[in-house]
Amino acid sequence: MPRYLVCACALFFSLLLAATPAHAVVERECMVALQAKSGWSAERKRTVRFMTGMELARITTTLNIELRQVYAVISHGTGLPTVARIDTVLLGVNREFTVADFVRLFEDGHARTATQIDGQGRTLTWRLRGRSPFY
Repeated sequence: MPRYLVCACALFFSLLLAATPAHAVVERECMVALQAKSGWSAERKRTVRFMTGMELARITTTLNIELRQVYAVISHGTGLPTVARIDTVLLGVNREFTVADFVRLFEDGHARTATQIDGQGRTLTWRLRGRSPFY
């Protein structure tokens, strides 16, 4: 009897996981800098969540979001995160941003710029580096 109970529990949890909507948001540590009038700020390591506009629209309805664009949500530790639209066009991204999309975004080793779309800092430019030999 206990064996059937274990099998039933395993089936139940498998079905539960299959029914849960997938969120392919990719979270990575990146080097981030902000463009100021005097140039770029010093780079700092930040946790950044990359997602499509469709994924971001599930979280918030207050921002003007382009559904097919790629976004970065930059965490600063304490306080509100920054939401920025990646300025690079990345073809082939579907409804959800995947690890393969992250690799394609930074595969050439160059930094990507992003324009802030939230808060008082709208139109500020951020620079994101997703890969470095130093971290």
